[in-house]
Amino acid sequence: MTGLPSINGPNVICEAGEFTLFNNLVCDKDISWVVEPGGLFNSATTGVGNIASVSVKPNANGNAVITYFLTSDGCNDIEIDHEFLVGSPCPFDLFIQRDEVCEGETWYAWIGSSNECLNDSQITWNFSGAITGMNNSSRRTTYTGISNGIGRICITVTNECGSRTQCEDVIVNLDDCGPIRIRENYSTNNVTVYPNPAKDFIKISLGNKDETRVTKARIYTTTGLLVHESAFYESNFDIDLMDFSTGLYILEIDVDGVPEIQKIYKL
Repeated sequence: MTGLPSINGPNVICEAGEFTLFNNLVCDKDISWVVEPGGLFNSATTGVGNIASVSVKPNANGNAVITYFLTSDGCNDIEIDHEFLVGSPCPFDLFIQRDEVCEGETWYAWIGSSNECLNDSQITWNFSGAITGMNNSSRRTTYTGISNGIGRICITVTNECGSRTQCEDVIVNLDDCGPIRIRENYSTNNVTVYPNPAKDFIKISLGNKDETRVTKARIYTTTGLLVHESAFYESNFDIDLMDFSTGLYILEIDVDGVPEIQKIYKL
């Protein structure tokens, strides 16, 4: 059986790359191609034939797509495309809930990009000075004040073309501090955790989850130590807490790459 046309080429281009169209159709086709957005490239962004060679402008980064057009008399026209990433991670913002916290308070830090071109292959968080936090690989984390003074949160986003780092300072002030607080996020995946507080286990229920996609669950101490990690396909699952010490923990549920963070208390 004759297969459909396919494109062979890179998923990330740092400086230059080449794409090849494999045309397995019986009909002879006139082949042309276009690469968009054209502003990322200093080479031709349109051409004819099976092979397309492109080169990237210095310091350019973002999302791109190459589209091949196959046309001929007497056969149906075909259009096929391939998305790819250009350059090192693009500029992004690091957001923190508060830049002045009390000792023991936990707040959220996260990154955003207005044009969604982070094209990251690795995310690393780093905490120093008067704060600690969760060094996970997601775009959101928590940080906690641990001593009087100034702390620093840094995040580095890296792909095969390079890396980009952004930092923010946080003041930890022990004066006039009330009870320890931890801020829970707003739920976007209908995550339900119960019982909480819990003695032996917690049950996790995910609304509207596709059970062909994996869900990752991680539990951290409030100092950022990873103490549990598991993966599930089910919409409802349990996590055993029997071996956990009594106290407060941070539960991170990653559903299709979207993290949810909640506090849990082990009795």
